[in-house]
Amino acid sequence: MNIYIEFGRRLAFIRQNSKLSQSQIAQKLNIAQSTYAGYEKGVRKIPLEIIVQLSKILNISPTILILGDEANIVKEYTISEQELIKKYRQLTAGARPASFSASVTSSLSSF
Repeated sequence: MNIYIEFGRRLAFIRQNSKLSQSQIAQKLNIAQSTYAGYEKGVRKIPLEIIVQLSKILNISPTILILGDEANIVKEYTISEQELIKKYRQLTAGARPASFSASVTSSLSSF
C-alpha cells in the first residue's frame, strides 16, 4: 500500500478519535480544508512542517503519525532494555517513580 494512503488513514483515525473535523484541523493549520482532505486521502504529499504541526495539534508523536507505532524504534534496544520498557509501561502513572519517569523520558527523547 502507498505510504501516503497509510498515513492518511492513520491521520483520519487519530483526528476522528480527537473529535475534530477536517475543517477544524485545516483552520488550525491555516490551509484549505480540501488540502487537508487530500492528506487524509493520501493524494497529496504532506510537508514535514505540517506533520510537526499536526503532532502538536493532535497531541501525538510524529513517529506514531508516520509509522503507526513506536515498535520500529524499539529494535534498537537490547532485549533486557525492551523488557524494562514493557514493565514500565505496565505501571500506572501513580506507581511510576518520578525520577525514573524523567530518566526514561530523557533517554527516549534522544531517539
